[in-house]
Amino acid sequence: MNVETLKYFQYIAKYKNITQAAKHLYISQSTLSRHIMTLENELGVRLFERNNKMVTLTEAGKILYNDSDSLIDHMDSLTKNVISAGKGHSGILKITAPKSMYFALIEPLAMARAKYPDINFFVESYDFNEIPLAIKYKLYNIGFTYNFALFEHENLDCIPVGTDSFSIAFSTEHLRETPKATLKHLAQTLPFIFPSYVNPPFVQQMLAELQTSLDCKITTTLGVNTSDSMILNTSLGLGYGLLPNSWADLLSNRNDLSFIDPPNICTDTDIVAICKKSTASELTTNFMQLLKDRFS
Repeated sequence: MNVETLKYFQYIAKYKNITQAAKHLYISQSTLSRHIMTLENELGVRLFERNNKMVTLTEAGKILYNDSDSLIDHMDSLTKNVISAGKGHSGILKITAPKSMYFALIEPLAMARAKYPDINFFVESYDFNEIPLAIKYKLYNIGFTYNFALFEHENLDCIPVGTDSFSIAFSTEHLRETPKATLKHLAQTLPFIFPSYVNPPFVQQMLAELQTSLDCKITTTLGVNTSDSMILNTSLGLGYGLLPNSWADLLSNRNDLSFIDPPNICTDTDIVAICKKSTASELTTNFMQLLKDRFS
């Protein structure tokens, strides 16, 4: 049963005459009769009583006629939705980002919602260094993270959408114990903590520059799994570490943490949107193209 045949059925019921209905539809009478016969065979019932002068609806035909408008509207809507989803204009887009990176999502989501109002967005927080794996294993369609988190990850499309920088985070208790504590003092007495099992070039470079700037050797401790773990260890006075300023802004009301700008070091890093290259859907591709047009 298709929309075209249903409309043919409606016009025959309206005119009660196949010849007049065929003239209205600009098709031959034989073509129209063939469509109705196909519909009757599909349903397994007779829809019209026929005589030489007119056709009338059977009881089955009356039921179909009474519901035909809503059925046509539903099929039109269904067709539209299927085509829209196939073109990436509707559906569910699953996005993940660190909770501190909410500011980077505001403009992209606003653009996408304005252009594709039928898309439903699902956003969930994830630690920045785990996001590439979450995208790789298709837990989400789009991820927002730092470009250095892509170290050793391939087959990911990547579009820069903003920047962030880093501060040195440490426990405020250290200031109470040693009021004149300096960053060099922290570096000489406490381990450095970074929330990742890997040691990407970005971190190696910052550590090297920090050691040169402070003229002292830094004991590095890598291996805490998340930013939350790094913050917990730091607030407990077990070490100090680099924390994105977006995190620092969220934690500014905490009195157990203090922050220092790294001296004479550029800590700027790109925030990037990523997706899996080989299996990106039309929905994902359209969203990434919006970002590319805006930020590239």
